[in-house]
Amino acid sequence: MVSKMQKWKKLGLIFRPLENKNSFSHCQHPTPLKLSNSIYRIFYGSRNVNNLTQVFYFDFNIDSFKILSYSKNPILKLGDTGFFDQHGIYPSSIIEDRGKALLYTIGFTQGCRPLYYTRIGLAISIDKELELKKYSIAPIINISEYDPCTVTGPFVLKENGQYRMWYVSGYKWDEDQDGSLQSFYNIKYAESKDGIEWKRNGLISIAHAYPEETNIARPWILKEKDIYKAWFSYNCGKEGYRIGYAESRDGGYVFERMDHLVGLTVSEEPWENEAICYPAVIIHNDKKYMFYNGNKFGKDGIALAVED
Repeated sequence: MVSKMQKWKKLGLIFRPLENKNSFSHCQHPTPLKLSNSIYRIFYGSRNVNNLTQVFYFDFNIDSFKILSYSKNPILKLGDTGFFDQHGIYPSSIIEDRGKALLYTIGFTQGCRPLYYTRIGLAISIDKELELKKYSIAPIINISEYDPCTVTGPFVLKENGQYRMWYVSGYKWDEDQDGSLQSFYNIKYAESKDGIEWKRNGLISIAHAYPEETNIARPWILKEKDIYKAWFSYNCGKEGYRIGYAESRDGGYVFERMDHLVGLTVSEEPWENEAICYPAVIIHNDKKYMFYNGNKFGKDGIALAVED
């Protein structure tokens, strides 16, 4: 089967930062969960006046294109001093499991600049209103021999009773000629029996495709028939993030890069003229919709595109 060029129609920004002390800027990492036939809850990370990110949401009717409600205050707050999410907590992936919602998060701590450290956390719904509570004050996935610098950006599926995760693995920092540091990360794979304890062996699912490529960020994966399809962000040198695409025909373990087929890139709009990133793709009424961010990791809000 030959893969085809994707065609997307951009629908513009659908949600902007609330611009209060708790949500001063950014709507980063859109993470959708279907609530009913046409209503989706979109979790996102927003930065407060101290530039520290916490988790918020808005409810969106994708048919009428209307915002129905939104959280004015963070629903997941920063960890205490010294905790893995002291300086930021982001949503990354959410699944429904045995009547509960499991939100996989990213905890951020600032090191000696520009170094930073991220770990993967988990929050679980405690009622039908989807009120979330952190599973633990500690991360569920920490750095390892396979991910020595950072571990972040998880995407989780549950298939045949098994939990599967594709996550961002930071494997080195390099010093540029001017003395600045550059992070490097790709996408690796993990499995779990309960969604909490994870096994890793260093398998690279989405590898670098270009000599100048440095970073591959949060993947989003759909399975269509026997093909696993992945959308993600990638960065080449000093260029801003672009959205990439890959497919796997071996059960979702190793993906072949097909970035030329993604059909979506930057535009002249001032909020996405430098970068686009963090795609989250859903299928609604047999059409694909993509939530994504633009310049500066979603500084201006969340955009939407629809399969054309």
